[in-house]
Amino acid sequence: MRRRALVLGTGRSGRAAARLLVSQGWQVVLADEDDRVDGVRLQRELGDGTEVCTGCHDLPSGPFELAVISPGFKRSHRWLEGLQRRRTPLVGELELGWRHIRGPVIAVTGSNGKSTAVQWIAAALREAGRSPRIAGNFEQGPALCEGVLTSPWADPWVIEVSSFQLEHSHRLRAEAALILDIHPNHLDRHGTVDEYVRIKLRLAQAVVPGGVLVVPESLRQRVRALYGGKTVSFGSDSEPAEFIFSNGMVVCRSGEEAVSLAGTQWDDAVRGRGAAGVIALLSEMGVGCREAV
Repeated sequence: MRRRALVLGTGRSGRAAARLLVSQGWQVVLADEDDRVDGVRLQRELGDGTEVCTGCHDLPSGPFELAVISPGFKRSHRWLEGLQRRRTPLVGELELGWRHIRGPVIAVTGSNGKSTAVQWIAAALREAGRSPRIAGNFEQGPALCEGVLTSPWADPWVIEVSSFQLEHSHRLRAEAALILDIHPNHLDRHGTVDEYVRIKLRLAQAVVPGGVLVVPESLRQRVRALYGGKTVSFGSDSEPAEFIFSNGMVVCRSGEEAVSLAGTQWDDAVRGRGAAGVIALLSEMGVGCREAV
């Protein structure tokens, strides 16, 4: 008998999770409360192995051996509470895809600039002769489940990770991670700034021993309680960070040549700090400062 899985949400992430599970022999129920979703069309799109339920008020009846959560579902959603009462194993779409990755991973989170950062990182690594692939929250790329269904291999995966995805992820693995500056955001979802920051910093726990974590200098002490390996910090010239943005330049305090950001979208006080973070990470990946821009 085929194993049965429930996927919550018919958006990009939910559809990708359903396709991945069906490819592995699961029987999938794809459920959404939104009655505006064309369930008949979606059923045709996904084909055999998937049952689509849209406009659902009640949690679909089981039993299910697994439930996959799309990022749009809050932890307090009544369906999740119902599944917990049933003791159904829960996993976020991002983590489901992550389980099938082959090859190293660079993960990126933060409040702003994540998509631009993952594009920059992938482009610089491609120039250096590697074969990166972008996935995750990045809107111009595939959800991670869709990406690994195409092929699980990349060198490396460069994955954009949102707070909504981190909220439902518990067992991620990355050889390197970049946490960009964190500003108050999505408080309607997370409730408080401290909870939002706490969820973002969970990415630090994904970095493997021997990996590297790049963080804002202001968060460096806090993340050391989460990750005991190598950390590299970025910031402004008033901070004791290894990589700083100052007067349109990214400067590495170890003595490597400064890099000008003049004429680029990163040449301002806010985005320049993010550029310092990206260059710090690429430096750890073996891409020199001048080659990074």
